[in-house]
Amino acid sequence: MSSRSKRTITRFACIGDYHGQAGRLASVIEALADQDFVAVLMTGDFRCGAWDDSTRIALEMVAKLGVPILFVPGNHDEPGIVHPGNVDGRGAEIGGMRIAGVGGAGPHRFGFPYEWSEDDIRARHLPDWDILIAHAPPFGTTLDRLRGCGEHAGSVAIRERAEAHGPGLLLCGHIHECVGVDLVGSCTCYNVGALGEPYGRAQFGLVEFASSPTPLITHVDLESGRTWQA
Repeated sequence: MSSRSKRTITRFACIGDYHGQAGRLASVIEALADQDFVAVLMTGDFRCGAWDDSTRIALEMVAKLGVPILFVPGNHDEPGIVHPGNVDGRGAEIGGMRIAGVGGAGPHRFGFPYEWSEDDIRARHLPDWDILIAHAPPFGTTLDRLRGCGEHAGSVAIRERAEAHGPGLLLCGHIHECVGVDLVGSCTCYNVGALGEPYGRAQFGLVEFASSPTPLITHVDLESGRTWQA
């Protein structure tokens, strides 16, 4: 038996910004049904309009996988989604991993329901975490660079959280075109992308922790058939 097979392995499934894409989510759920994981982590932006039933629909669909769901609201969502899996500003523990969340997005404001300034995020208290679900990506990385103009649209305050933390995982979404993995200090940051437009895909991630706080990430794009690891 290899040394790797003797380790305790904890895996999480990750789903990005939903935006009402029930068809793509159904494809993701079908693909995840054969996988082994302890919880589903979601980056928010359930809604695709000023008001709709997308949040309830998405959470009910994912609940059929039979594991806990942990998520943060996105900037398109109302900040106070009532659900036991909403970890915005609080912590939870699953599979021996501490998970906390920062919902919403900033510092740019466009009139969406859940927006904030950098100082708002700097002032927030968060419990200790091994995984931080942050809807907005860290600033100045490959995870927040807008296609076309090349400008960075992430958050400096979120980046500061990752830099101060050390090894662990920061899971984000928000900038749909920037699927990928980057390091901020020694913290692994992963933009899992989006199901919703623009740049939406039927895609998901699997994040695996073994004996190290640094995760192994597998990203699956069901539409292209491409899978990559980082």
